[in-house]
Amino acid sequence: MDFTQISENGYIFNTTLRALTATVLAQRITENEFVLIDSGCSPCPELFEELDRRGFRIRACICTHLHWDHTANNEEIVNRHGIVLATEGERAPYAGQVPHNSHLVSIMSGDSATFSGKTFRFIYTPGH
Repeated sequence: MDFTQISENGYIFNTTLRALTATVLAQRITENEFVLIDSGCSPCPELFEELDRRGFRIRACICTHLHWDHTANNEEIVNRHGIVLATEGERAPYAGQVPHNSHLVSIMSGDSATFSGKTFRFIYTPGH
C-alpha cells in the first residue's frame, strides 16, 4: 500500500486489490488522525491493517455521494474508527451503502463539520 503526501495535509492511500486499484483521499487533521474523502471502490482490509500499523485513526469519512465506487469501506470505518457523513437525500436509493449508525448530514454549500479543531466546509457539486 502506498501512502503518498500530495499537499501540506493531503494524502492518498493507494492499494491494489486483485485487478482493482483503490485510491482513497485523506486529509490529516492531527499527527495521527485523518478524515477520508470517500471510502473507496472495493472493500480493502489492507487499508485498515496499514492504518493500524502506523497508529493512524480515521475520525470520519465524508462521502461526496453514495455511488458504490465511493462507499465500499463505509461500514468498516463506522465500526472501527469514526463516522460517515453523507447527503441525507441520497440515503433512500443507496440505503445498503450507508451504515445504519452513520451520521448523515445534508451537504449543501456552506455547511461544515469540525474534527479535532479542523473545519471542513462543503461545496455541493452534484455529478460524478
